[in-house]
Amino acid sequence: MVSQNVEEQFEVWSNMYRLNDAAYQSFKADGESLGMLGSTVATRNYAGRLIEAMQGKNPIVWFNLTFNPEILYAMDIVPICIQILGALYGFTQQIGKVVDLIDYAESIGVPSDLCSVDKMSTAIMMRKLLPRPACHIGINAPCDSQVFSAQSMIELEPAPQFFIDVPYYKDERSIKYVAGQIKELIPFLSRHTGRKFDIDKLREACELSNRMVENMWEWMEWRKHIPVVQPSKLCQMGLYLTLLSSGCEDGLIWSEGLKREAKEKALRNETVINERVRAIWYQDAIAWDLMLYDWMEKVLGLTIPMDLFGYFARDRIIDTSTLDSMLYGLARKNVILEPMSRQFMYNFEFFVQDLMIMVEEFQADCAIYAGHLGCKHGWAATGLLREACRKADIPLLVFEFDMFDHRVMGQEELKSKLTQFVEDIVWPRKQSRQMAGV
Repeated sequence: MVSQNVEEQFEVWSNMYRLNDAAYQSFKADGESLGMLGSTVATRNYAGRLIEAMQGKNPIVWFNLTFNPEILYAMDIVPICIQILGALYGFTQQIGKVVDLIDYAESIGVPSDLCSVDKMSTAIMMRKLLPRPACHIGINAPCDSQVFSAQSMIELEPAPQFFIDVPYYKDERSIKYVAGQIKELIPFLSRHTGRKFDIDKLREACELSNRMVENMWEWMEWRKHIPVVQPSKLCQMGLYLTLLSSGCEDGLIWSEGLKREAKEKALRNETVINERVRAIWYQDAIAWDLMLYDWMEKVLGLTIPMDLFGYFARDRIIDTSTLDSMLYGLARKNVILEPMSRQFMYNFEFFVQDLMIMVEEFQADCAIYAGHLGCKHGWAATGLLREACRKADIPLLVFEFDMFDHRVMGQEELKSKLTQFVEDIVWPRKQSRQMAGV
């Protein structure tokens, strides 16, 4: 007799497969939305692998933000990033169901000031909506909420856990320290999953990961086109792409779709949005209503050529010549390259500098800091951001926000703040500067 929880798990993730397959058919017929097409293909395929793993084909390993799954794919292990699965579960439900998860987590004692994505992941673990893992990988990046999540995994679904400690500093010593831990992770995974490690499979996974990152770098170049040639909401997919598909073919499909769409539209000099104002959206994206991005573009002429989740800093790719070079490259990717882990674990040098770089490279007219309610580390840096923007003469809008909980700032209030910022500050300023030839 199959337990009720297992039946519900199958229904939840089968539904995710069906929804993404339906979206895939729609975007395929459209022929233009290659970024969304790649996203739905990758997510559908992932859901398929997850369902097969639930039927015993491959072992499952849970991890929290921001561990990269290349080594898991290399060992034929199905990775589950509990925050991404929480978000995907939320995306397949009505907004009321997402709020229910957040409220449920708080009702069982999860701190109210914790990140909402960690509340959601805790709630779906409590409700046994995730298939059981062979073991866990815990990591302390990019914020304190992740330490809570690593602890929650053990308490809510007891299993052996390997914890990776990412240091505060981003020097060579730190990268080598993380690489050493990943090396120790390999026999741990073999012991608890029964899968043997094959260096050639890791090399293949790292090469796929490299190609994905190179696609993202080229995609960012085409996103610099004026006016922007793709919808603003595509930017936030970078982090999901990294944590769901790094090291497998789906990561390549997804990133190729993003890059190809941007490139083809830019080369056609296609104008799909009446762009008046370009903004860098810093901190967390709008997940509870993707249609708000469409409203920004159509009503305000406000576009987001890049945001924090989509920004892949230019660094070196993984050297696949030896095992040690691959482990070093994976560690460097986690410490230096990956969105959020890069900006939130340091002395805020990258956090401030990356915003300035993004504003300059994407020729943005302003910056928008959507301060996630649970990102205490981000709020600690708003003074530094304001000072940097004043010195660079960049208008900056700061407000309190939650990417999954619309009750913190609802649709109408968000629209009002953005409208006032664009119409009263940024657009008049841009017009006057254009008239002055600045």
